Amino acid sequence: MRKRSVSNKAPSRNGNQPYIMVMSYYFKKGEQVFIGYIDEQPVAMLRFTLSGKTICECKVRMSVPRNIESYHSLGYSVTKESKEKNRNGCSLSVATMEKQLTN
Repeated sequence: MRKRSVSNKAPSRNGNQPYIMVMSYYFKKGEQVFIGYIDEQPVAMLRFTLSGKTICECKVRMSVPRNIESYHSLGYSVTKESKEKNRNGCSLSVATMEKQLTN
């Protein structure tokens, strides 16, 4: 039996890790996770935080225009553009998108 190593690194979202492990990692960091399914198969994952419970904020890769468009259609606006490194050290262009929540 192979021993699992414990790591503080973010789990992979490329399908190598069970979604429950991925979700647990981000919950511990104070983030919420939403998983989209098609035909009972997970096809997308959204991580987000709630700022003061009036604004929903998420980070979206700018290299995937359909994701930006999808969030725009849900009422999100780009509030910041930045470069961030993924866990492999590659630089990614990321848009921070926010949506005002209503009561």
